[in-house]
Amino acid sequence: MAAESLPDSPLYPAKLMVEGTRLSFASNQVEQAEIHLDIAAERLREMERLMVDSQMADNALLERAENHVGAAFDLAAEMPVQEMAGVLLQTQTMVQTRTRAFDE
Repeated sequence: MAAESLPDSPLYPAKLMVEGTRLSFASNQVEQAEIHLDIAAERLREMERLMVDSQMADNALLERAENHVGAAFDLAAEMPVQEMAGVLLQTQTMVQTRTRAFDE
């Protein structure tokens, strides 16, 4: 339902609120960074879905994705090297996955 909603849906604000709640309940910086990356990936999936439906993706989606990746990087910068490497690897995987999806 709300989890699958797109920006033009009346349920979309509820989706964003749930994401914010997930962030607020994260127990540590690693978990916060992972959630930020999950949310960024979701914004990119929304862009893909809009394009498949021949709708124009709003620049706000890309900005939101960028903001969440930036927040994950900010958190990673404060982590020990091993944890930072994990967040960076997750970022790399997310970018590669989304890039392949856009290319298809």
